[in-house]
Amino acid sequence: MDLYAFVTEIADHASAAIGVTDLAPFPEEADRLKDRVSRGLHGGLSFTYAHPDTASNPAESFPWAASIVVAAVPYLTSGDGTSETRTVARFADGDRYDGLRSVLADVASVLEGS
Repeated sequence: MDLYAFVTEIADHASAAIGVTDLAPFPEEADRLKDRVSRGLHGGLSFTYAHPDTASNPAESFPWAASIVVAAVPYLTSGDGTSETRTVARFADGDRYDGLRSVLADVASVLEGS
């Protein structure tokens, strides 16, 4: 089985979406970030907005990387209760990153073995 098939199998098992791309810069995102800063719409998030050219160019932050792996994993589970009975947002009542960590660990295992 090839690498793509392994990663696809991991994604299917976790009801996740996984994508891979190169490290090409995202100049449109740099422009969008700069625009948001100029309009005061950055909410003080300096880790992204203080250096938009770096934030939109993955190779600057990760010069050793060859690709970007992106994973989207659903965090809502059955049994969370209805919105009428909840007193806190669903994402805030527990460790919702557990599923993501598990999927990324599986992907890392496959990549390390390739």
